[in-house]
Amino acid sequence: MPVSPRFLTLVTAGRAMASPSSPDQNPTLRGRRLAMELLRRREATGLTREEVARQLEWSPSTLFRIETGRSRPQPGNVRMLLELYGVTGPERDGLIQLTREARQPGWWHSFRDVLPNPYEVYIGLEAGAVSIRNFEPIVVPGLLQTEEYARATFRNGPRELDQDEVERRVEVRMARQKILDRDDRPRLWAVIDEAVIRRDSGGPEAMHGQLCHLAESAQQG
Repeated sequence: MPVSPRFLTLVTAGRAMASPSSPDQNPTLRGRRLAMELLRRREATGLTREEVARQLEWSPSTLFRIETGRSRPQPGNVRMLLELYGVTGPERDGLIQLTREARQPGWWHSFRDVLPNPYEVYIGLEAGAVSIRNFEPIVVPGLLQTEEYARATFRNGPRELDQDEVERRVEVRMARQKILDRDDRPRLWAVIDEAVIRRDSGGPEAMHGQLCHLAESAQQG
C-alpha cells in the first residue's frame, strides 16, 4: 500500500545568480553594504568603536547601530567618519552616494502601518535574494499564496484585523510575489507539510485555486 508523502516540495525556476543591478536597486541591501564598508574602514585604521565615538563626540551605541545596519546614517555623519578614517576622493564620494541611496524608501515603506519593523527588513532581504528556501508546516508559503487564500489566512489569524488592514496585508503579500516574475528572479525551494494542502482555508473554491496555483508553480520549475 503506497504511503502518502508527509511533505510536498516545490522548486520554482530562477537564475543561478541575480543580475548585478538587482541588489543595487534595493535600499535594504545598500544599507547592509554601507554598514560593512564603514566597519571595514574603521578596522583598517586600528581605531576601536569607543575611540571613534570619543573623537566625534558620539555615543558608542550610535556607531554600533551604524556599523550593524540598524540605523541609516545621514550623509554628513558618514562624511565625518570617512574623514577620520582618511578616506578621500572617488572612494569617499562613492560611499556618500551609497549612503543617500540606502536612505531611499523601498516599495514596502508605504505599508509601514501594517508591517512590523523586522518584517520590513525581511521583505528587503527577500527582494534582493538569489535563492530562497522555505519550510511551512502550517500554511502555504507567502510567495506562493493566491489572493483569496492569503485573505482567508489573515482573517483567521491569531489577531483580529479589520477589513482595511486585511486588504493592506494582502496587497503586501501580492506585491512580494512580483520578485518571481523578474528575469533575475530568485530560485525558490518550498517544503510544505501535507496537512497544509489538506486543511480547508477560505472554502473549497479558494483551496481549489490555491492547489492549482501550487501545481502550476511546481511545473514552472
